[in-house]
Amino acid sequence: MTKDDKKNTFSITLHKKLSDRETAGLLRRETVFPPTHAPDRINFAGNDYLGLSHHHDIINAFKNGIDRYGVSSCASRLITGTTEAHTILEREIAVFKQTESAVLFASGFQANSSVIPALCRSGDVILSDYLNHASLIDGIRLATALHRNIQFKRYRHIDMQHLKELLHEYADRRVIIITDSVFSMEGDYAPLDTIVACKEQHRNAIVYIDEAHATGILGAHGRGAIEHFGISPQHIDIIMGTFSKALGCFGAYVCGTNTVTEYIRNFTRGYIYSTAFPPAQACACSAALHVLQNNSSLRIRLRTNIHRLHSQLRHLGFTLPSFESHITTILLGDNNRALAYQKKLAERGFHVSAIRPPTVPPNTARLRITLSAAHTADEIDALCTALHEIKQDDKSNDTQI
Repeated sequence: MTKDDKKNTFSITLHKKLSDRETAGLLRRETVFPPTHAPDRINFAGNDYLGLSHHHDIINAFKNGIDRYGVSSCASRLITGTTEAHTILEREIAVFKQTESAVLFASGFQANSSVIPALCRSGDVILSDYLNHASLIDGIRLATALHRNIQFKRYRHIDMQHLKELLHEYADRRVIIITDSVFSMEGDYAPLDTIVACKEQHRNAIVYIDEAHATGILGAHGRGAIEHFGISPQHIDIIMGTFSKALGCFGAYVCGTNTVTEYIRNFTRGYIYSTAFPPAQACACSAALHVLQNNSSLRIRLRTNIHRLHSQLRHLGFTLPSFESHITTILLGDNNRALAYQKKLAERGFHVSAIRPPTVPPNTARLRITLSAAHTADEIDALCTALHEIKQDDKSNDTQI
């Protein structure tokens, strides 16, 4: 710290918080990546699950969109920020998700943190999975701040018995059940079929599903976990998802009935008062949807890669979850141990993220490995070999991983 900092109580407070976080192995710093076509590490940390972020059709659609619309919307959707590209994409995502309509947002975080407060009202009960994404939690927190007498309860992770008990407890209240469909730090699936069955038994229940990490991957047509579980989309009141994972683009959407989306356009502050995401990006998202719907081989290739990684790691003695997912976690527990694994993998040419609290619960620091259809068999094999070597050299390996 400089002398000026020492005299500044504000700076001292910030410095202390940063220092404490670093001591606990929780300080975060960005990693700067080179262009994708000249990587210094193989990326096993991103969410480009189908490898579409560099697909030539999508890039060309983006470039053509820039030529037609420029690089920005320059206003909110309700001023001058709505273009034909936005309305086309909304129609296309609604058809893809088999709902009446859709409304676009600049990001998944913006959608969750602004739509949830808009949909809630005084006296509601919100039941949220314990491991829901931070954007869902922030949306719920804002709702409780804006509306009187909202009850916020977290049910144990994918524990349907606990959810049923809470629904019974609040049988006389309007209940909003909120959950991710695929959990971003676990890789497991919410049992949406059971959740919908619970909703049907509670006359005042509403279901809000975040399909960010399921869209494009799960289901016979890649429509997400709702399709995977064989549920009619009409049984889900609000379906949120993103274009920034399997679709390789940017932005988010909320699907539902015409009434739901019209309400969102009129009462959601994050939609009304935010600049629309660029129309050229909407063009790219439309192209990504077309690629997804016309190329099922990408999902097949991803499933092959998932099975290869899990089989290899189990053969090498790693303890993995019982399910196979495009998001694979290796639990390490200690924050600094997770950071050490991340560093050693980087030295061997792999980028795998060490995930630590508060992103995950205390004492559950882990490696989060994400797979893409773009990964080759040789790359997956090499990663498994590197993980095995690091595990063998791990002097603190007194617990099974």
